[in-house]
Amino acid sequence: CVKGSDRAVISGQVTTTRGSVKGASHEFDLICIGSGPAGQRAAVQAAKLRKRVAIVERGLDVGGVCVHTGTIPSKTFREAVLSFTGHSKGAAYASSHEGGIGQDDRPTADQLLSRVGAIVKTEARVQQDQLRRNNVDIVAGTASMTGPNGILVHGPSGNREMTTENVIIAVGTKPSPNVNMPTGLPNVITSDEILKLKELPRSMIVVGCGVIGVEYASMFAALGVKVTVVDGRERPLEFLDGEIVDELIHQMRRNMVTFRLGESVERIDHHEGPPEQALVFRNLANDWSPIWFWPAPAGSALQTIWTWNARVSPPTFGGGSRWVRTFARRSPTSLPWVT
Repeated sequence: CVKGSDRAVISGQVTTTRGSVKGASHEFDLICIGSGPAGQRAAVQAAKLRKRVAIVERGLDVGGVCVHTGTIPSKTFREAVLSFTGHSKGAAYASSHEGGIGQDDRPTADQLLSRVGAIVKTEARVQQDQLRRNNVDIVAGTASMTGPNGILVHGPSGNREMTTENVIIAVGTKPSPNVNMPTGLPNVITSDEILKLKELPRSMIVVGCGVIGVEYASMFAALGVKVTVVDGRERPLEFLDGEIVDELIHQMRRNMVTFRLGESVERIDHHEGPPEQALVFRNLANDWSPIWFWPAPAGSALQTIWTWNARVSPPTFGGGSRWVRTFARRSPTSLPWVT
């Protein structure tokens, strides 16, 4: 939360109309940068307290990472996979399809992702209606801070300068690029791009066996895709109980998932085909795969926020909470209005 003066939080002030404070010197009481779960809920709660609130969103629609590339799409994709593969029909049906469904039985990418697109549009519309019912202004564009109370929005219709008593930065995350990995190859995708596939691959290499990597590896394996998981660690999901992880690995191997643990990726080459493939060179061997999927670690999307104070620059590594702790160590007093 970014604080200006204390006027907006002092109780007992006289209000003239809804959301306006007598003698207020700023256009808004609160501006939320980002319309994901944090920004959207903060904006609605402030509006219910009769504050003047705006949300700045640079995406095509509200909802943030949660609605458009994260939780909602991945869980909808999971439900679509369960529906098409019959796992939702019970253990008897699922056991008859052990090892994944056949190439002739599996759905197309369009069939799976059409459900995802419909749910995403519905969720975005619900959130937009909620913001409008609570008189929250939605400003399209990319925000940058010009001072403790100043916000500059670069939008499709031009620039707009706004002032506010308080700012909540809720910009979400995006995949952190790996400097050692190639970019722009058609067969190399991140977790944000996996729901844009035009067709299901016959095989897939997942580099990284964290939560996202294991989740998508299991889903594509259930669709009959030959999946290989590569990770430099000796065990996946180290934060879980060992017996649970062992059972998870056992079940995934029954679905023909191959684990290459304790190995790292050295480089990736592109093979034009046909068929078009990515060649992943590991430290012990190499693999051919039509798709190389990198469930990249989430990095903060704070690349364009800090423009006012030259002493502050967002780091390039991932992790929102990690960024906050590092920022506090590097610059504890450079921005006294940031808490």
